[in-house]
Amino acid sequence: MALGVFDIQVVFDLKEDIPVFHFTDGNDYAGDGDVLTGGYIKIIAPNGNTIYETDPGTPDFIPGQLTLDGVLIPTDVSGRIVHGQYSFEYRGITQNNTDGYLVTKTFQYSFCSPQITIETEVDCFLARFRSRDKTSYPVGGVVPQITRVHEVHFPAIVNLSALSSNSELQEILYPNFYEGTYTTKIVSTLVYDPGDGISICTEVSGQKDTEASCDVNLCKIYCCIRALKTRLDRLQCDNRRLYEQEKANFIQVIGLMALFEHATKCGQQNDAIGYLEEIQTILNCTDDCRCGKCGGKDSGSGPQQIKPFIDSVIGSSGTNKWIKGLGAPSGVLGNDGDFYFDINTGDVYEKVAGSWNFLITLKGLDGKDGADGADGNDGAPGPQGPQGFQGPQGPIGLTGPPGS
Repeated sequence: MALGVFDIQVVFDLKEDIPVFHFTDGNDYAGDGDVLTGGYIKIIAPNGNTIYETDPGTPDFIPGQLTLDGVLIPTDVSGRIVHGQYSFEYRGITQNNTDGYLVTKTFQYSFCSPQITIETEVDCFLARFRSRDKTSYPVGGVVPQITRVHEVHFPAIVNLSALSSNSELQEILYPNFYEGTYTTKIVSTLVYDPGDGISICTEVSGQKDTEASCDVNLCKIYCCIRALKTRLDRLQCDNRRLYEQEKANFIQVIGLMALFEHATKCGQQNDAIGYLEEIQTILNCTDDCRCGKCGGKDSGSGPQQIKPFIDSVIGSSGTNKWIKGLGAPSGVLGNDGDFYFDINTGDVYEKVAGSWNFLITLKGLDGKDGADGADGNDGAPGPQGPQGFQGPQGPIGLTGPPGS
């Protein structure tokens, strides 16, 4: 009984320093009532030379040994695999077919491994570090199987073990977010299957250091906002009139902080600075604003832990939560005591007894048109223009009367 299918699996293994071929005979001899007695591999390189062929008396495959590993792949002087067409010939001798089965396959090798691309983000406002694998892994239209190890190592002074996962995204949040240098390391093992029983296995790696350093201006402003929040808590019972006045300042400042956050994320630094200056004016911040942990930033000599700025200001206990979005808030959103900031209009709302109540708008009215400016002085005479083109000759005049 003849084999229905006779084939050989070929792997270009590039993971090690010295690239090698792997071969696997996965034919179902037993299912076809046959037994392999000897299998022989022959490899022809792109230059036409035979780079591997066994002696007829020493087969590469025998019963119980159906893999062949470690056949060297030819490389150039720089250690790169030689590109071009490789030919693989496999002959299998069986008990039922002493003449042997033969399969020949060719593969045009032009593979170049992808380069690891790492994207990182430091967000002091939300106290967050993100590391993302942005590598483009497909090669020649073939999408590989990916086995990834994605590690993020904390700053050396922080006594925390590195985060490790196989995901594309790694994220560090408070209370594990500290100032210092984060190191991202990604190692991806890739298996490409272009078809015809041939595959390419490679390993790529990359590393990126990212400095997390948070703005001391936020620290100073945090001190002022926290002082205002403390006054609010005290005035709520002691002086209702002053409480409402300070509450309006507090709401306006928190809204401006939301604008500052968006300006920062969009790279609008001038706008962001303007929002901070406006906040400082409202709060009347001075150099006397001091606190032991400024903006969630420990002022000691140990690891500098960073708290989310909004949480530092309004707390994270589940009440007084600040929500932002586009358009007026939905009734099902938030809880009593929460605030909402409409990014489109600058309107601020507070939820009371299950309903959102408008409090203030942070966007002022359009200013009046300015007065017309005075007429300017007459300008100096311009330079003489160039001489014009000569005009066409005029028509011949009428003949005059005879002279007297």
